[in-house]
Amino acid sequence: MQVSKITNNLYNIYPQFQYKNNIIKERTLYSTPLKTDTFEKSSAILSFGSKGIIFENNEFEKLFPRSFFRKLAQEGLPCAYTGIRMIPRADVDSLIKIQVLNKKSEVALKYLKPYKDSLYDDSIEKRIFNYLENEAKKHPDMKLQDLLKLKYNSAEKSLVSQQAKILDQIILMSRKLPKADYLKIRKLAQISFEKILAQDPFPEERFRRKDFLYALKELDISDEKIKQAMIHKAEKLPQSSNSINAFIVKYSQPYKFKINNEGRISKTARDSEDLVLRLLRPSIATDEHIYPQKLYRLEEIARQKGDEEASKLSDFKVTILTSEYINGLKEDMLFDDFVKSCKYDVKSNIKNHIDKLIERGFIFISPESGRLACGDVGVGKLAEPIDIVSKIIEILCPKQDFKGKKVLVTCGATREPIDGVRFITNKSSGKMGIEIAKAVELAFPGRKVKKVRTVYMPSHAKRVGYSVGRTQSGKKAIVTIEGDPIEELAGV
Repeated sequence: MQVSKITNNLYNIYPQFQYKNNIIKERTLYSTPLKTDTFEKSSAILSFGSKGIIFENNEFEKLFPRSFFRKLAQEGLPCAYTGIRMIPRADVDSLIKIQVLNKKSEVALKYLKPYKDSLYDDSIEKRIFNYLENEAKKHPDMKLQDLLKLKYNSAEKSLVSQQAKILDQIILMSRKLPKADYLKIRKLAQISFEKILAQDPFPEERFRRKDFLYALKELDISDEKIKQAMIHKAEKLPQSSNSINAFIVKYSQPYKFKINNEGRISKTARDSEDLVLRLLRPSIATDEHIYPQKLYRLEEIARQKGDEEASKLSDFKVTILTSEYINGLKEDMLFDDFVKSCKYDVKSNIKNHIDKLIERGFIFISPESGRLACGDVGVGKLAEPIDIVSKIIEILCPKQDFKGKKVLVTCGATREPIDGVRFITNKSSGKMGIEIAKAVELAFPGRKVKKVRTVYMPSHAKRVGYSVGRTQSGKKAIVTIEGDPIEELAGV
């Protein structure tokens, strides 16, 4: 079906509002069904958008592929920001695979009950779930979507009233505009009213909040202040993420549809499975970038343009496991701003999240005390790189082959006597030997490493904390992993 054949469609009257270049394809918080992996990462691309060139680096995705986060999600961890127990994506896949969600409500709810506590309190999802539970007791043989439809008539009546009220308020606000601008708003409102008040319209003929918002934003209005006020008012139109009535009307429809760039409509049936996936989606575990992806991209653009300050910024990405709901709520907010605006005790929940990871065998290297990036002094400084590397090697190389043994490293110049007065030597500084000693300590944490400087004792040897001995001739110096004291090993 072509969009142009839809009765009273606002895109017929305003050609500039046609679906072009996916401009109507906004980022929605909950889209169903879950046909793709929640953790799916895009490859590195160079794309051209309305805001310029966008660089996306996939180095992080190579180090931490989606399989890593999927496995992590199966640990039954609480959301790092809210503390609720998240739903692993693998569990949702299993529910789809066994095809239980379209069975009788009594059967479907038995499989869904373990996930009830993962739904956010006072959320639309929790309220709908409670309603379905109560109705299933009365009608156990009905499917979940059929139970939802029992409330359709009353929900639609309330929704129409709420939508009409906001449109009336927008029309009243437009009366302050010049006549030409007022008529534009009035015409858009009339089309919308016809959609809202239509009797039993098809899903594609219904009033759609995001379509109205897009059309309103695209109108050429002389008074920008009034226009923004109208847009702000229009954003209060009910939607399925914040209105019980909008949710019931939307998920009671027989099918959902998409309109491609050519204006053609494709339809997909709505059923109980689609309903359940929508209820569970906000609580599904996903990785959340603590530092917003948008800022990473802006910094990358600045680096590509030669910005010196941007080149000093790290592009290392730090993620944490949160729910889909929080991932969408935080979006491009900085972490500090999010913590201040969030109703959850984020600091305590993150600590609990880390404690749970430690209980499950994950290893953390604690921060150190010192001067922090913000200028304060306290705990929070990144551990020294050598300590981090040492810990990693200790984990990866748990063998104790050299336990209880000592390592001796000789280095530096030697003196080979020609006679009682003359000798042959070289200008070796001994620095390589010190680096070897450091490498031994890293490779075998806890080993005692002693270093013998053969003639001269460079000042940096003491600074790195090694025991220092001295010997004259290379013929007497020996290298061994046993024995003590150092003088005996060196043949002094």
